[in-house]
Formats: sequence, C-alpha cells, structure tokens
Amino acid sequence: MLAVVGVLLLSILGVLPVFADLNLTGGDAAQVAYTNGDGVMVRAEAGTHAGIITSLPEGYALTIDDGPFTIDDGSSWYAVTAETNEGTFSGYVHADYLAGAALVDPSGEASSELFSGPAIVFGTGGAGLNLRDAPSLSSGVSLVIPEGAMVEVLAAGAVEADGVLWSEVRFEGATGYSAGDYIGAIGAAPETAAQFATYEETSDVSVSTETATISGSNGEGVMVRVEPGLYGGGLSSAAEGASVAILDGPVFDADGAGWYQVETIDTVGWVHGDFLSFGAPAVASTLGDLFIAESMGYLGVPYVWGGSEPDGFDCSGFTYYIVNQVLGNDFPRAIELQMELGVYVERDQLIAGDIIFFENTYKEGLSHVGFYLGDGQFISATGRQDAVAIDSLDDSYWSERYLTTRRIS
Repeated sequence: MLAVVGVLLLSILGVLPVFADLNLTGGDAAQVAYTNGDGVMVRAEAGTHAGIITSLPEGYALTIDDGPFTIDDGSSWYAVTAETNEGTFSGYVHADYLAGAALVDPSGEASSELFSGPAIVFGTGGAGLNLRDAPSLSSGVSLVIPEGAMVEVLAAGAVEADGVLWSEVRFEGATGYSAGDYIGAIGAAPETAAQFATYEETSDVSVSTETATISGSNGEGVMVRVEPGLYGGGLSSAAEGASVAILDGPVFDADGAGWYQVETIDTVGWVHGDFLSFGAPAVASTLGDLFIAESMGYLGVPYVWGGSEPDGFDCSGFTYYIVNQVLGNDFPRAIELQMELGVYVERDQLIAGDIIFFENTYKEGLSHVGFYLGDGQFISATGRQDAVAIDSLDDSYWSERYLTTRRIS
C-alpha cells in the first residue's frame, strides 16, 4: 500500500496570509510557509486545476524562477524550482504559501543542530508546539505555538530533561521552553520524518488486550506510522471501524501521547492510542471492510486521467485497483462494466465498502464511482480535489448526481 507521508499534503486555498511575500523575483530564495503544517502542492501550471508534480513540507527551501502570475480566479502563483531527495522539480506554487529571502537561513541546510536566533516551528503535523513554563513535560503549557510560526530561539539546548533537549524561545512576547526537535533553522526541511521523533518507552505499562478497533476519527481513518510519534513516516491508513491486532505499547512521545504497535490486514506499524477502542475482533467483519481498509491507504494520491496504479488514479481506475488488490480477481476496469457486477443496494441501505456510482459530473451519464465509508461519506479518486479524497454524499453536488450502488459479495 502506498505510504501516506506524514499528515496528508493538501492543495491549499484560503485567505491571503498576513506575511505573504508578493515581491519575489527570479533567482530569489524562498520557502514554503503559512500552511499550518500541511505543506503545499507544486503544480504543472498556475492554478489548482493543474496536475500535481510533487508536494513540499512546511519550511522547505526553494528558488523563485518567475512571477508572480495572477490568473483568472484572482490567485497569484510563482514558478519555482525545488531540490528534493527524489530529484529537481520545477513547477508552480500558490504565492500565499511562500515566504521571501529575508526569512530564509543562508545555509539552507536541514539540520537539528543547536542554534539561536530566528527559527520556524515545523514537524508537528499541524498540532503546534507547546510553550512550557519550565523545561519539563510535567510543566504547565502557557500557549501552543502554531505549525509554521516564526519564533526566536534564546538558548538552544538549554536543558535536557525527560529525554528532551529543551530550547528557551520567545513567541509573540511570551518566553518559555519548547522541545528543540520541533524547531528548525528558517529554510530547513527534515531529511527524514524520523529526524523529529522524540519519544521514550515506558516498560511498566502493559497491553491490556490483544485486539482493538479504530475509532474516533470522524470516518477519516488513522495513520499507521513507522515509529511511535507524529513524525514517524506513514505506512498506510486504517479505516474507521477496522480491527487491528495489538503487538506492543503503549510507548509515549515527548508530549505524553501513547502509541501502540498494531497489525492491520496489510502492515505493522504504530497508531495513536486516542484512536483505538480495545476489545474488538482481530479481523475485518465484511468484504466491504477490506475494501475500505485498502482504499484509505491511498488518500492523497494524485488524480490522473486514465490512471489505475498507485502513482495516480482516475475514479474507475481506483475502484478497479482496490477490488483486485483485495480479491485477486478480474474486476473490470471500465466503469460501465463495474456497475453491472454485484447486487443492487437501495440508497438508504448503504454499508461500508459498497460501490457507489454517480452521473452527470464531468460528462452526461455515468461518470464517477467510489467506495461508501459510512456516515454519509465516500472515498474516490476525484478531479474536483485532484486526488483520492473523502467527500460527503449529503453534499448537494454529489447528492444530486447519485445514480446507484452495487455491493460485491
């Protein structure tokens, strides 16, 4: 299953950030900023309609090639070039999510070495970083510094306690202590997600049961990670209601959150304890559960017309791939043939894993397909979001275009 890296990197639209720099010119250094930890898409053309080339995390250093360009919807874009571990990428980034050279560390190096001066909070998965009254996990939290916020490091690595190297920092006039692993030199990007994983194992707490159910995720499912922390790289997603086997834990991270090592139907990794309900069966109860568990692992995969592989899907390519991954059978590629299989299901009788079909989206007649998740939600590869994404069946757009449902048994 395709690893969903960190938290999902979304196509970002929103209000112009206060610090957005629209005075950048060709050759200027810049960085990804103001994304609340989500990161930003690099696109083939200026506009959210354009194909996705790659995604860059908060704080990533890049070079401005040209711009800004203002397109028909009023948004501004820059042509940029970025160096990543996968190669050099050139494309377009929304101007709202770029900060100028004044904010970029000249070294541009990704490093967690000690430093003082201007810095950026990143690697928190959008949760933000606690500013504590004293360098201790048991100390009071005066405020939470948002992901991507600029802070001043007064003394890096001032104290080591609770397995954490604490830095004394100032943010918006408040001074306190924060875990140094989540404070980086401006312009730096983590070399690996594990670089920022700070956690300690607690051996005096044992697992109370061997099975659990994913719960409390509002139907979105939860990330299964390589290591016990928000910065352990993502392996896959476990769907809401899916059953998992507990292998180890809890292990507590720097913020005191407990993590459990689990086995899903396709992988072994770590899940945040807040999303586990203990005492559930160890296997999925229906074929539909297996479809959902498999499909959730591909959230965020780019939409590609004609795509039917994990590097890009269209709608019927996505359902084709998922069903065949689970069953190993010859589920057809064509949406018209997919709708002929299984049994008909009334709209008010939907269950998780049912395959739902829509009409009159990008063309007249049968034109879209996805998997029902439950609670009025479904997952599909959609051009509307340029990716595999979750939508609401109650949304007026989808509700008016609902056609029929089939259940594979």
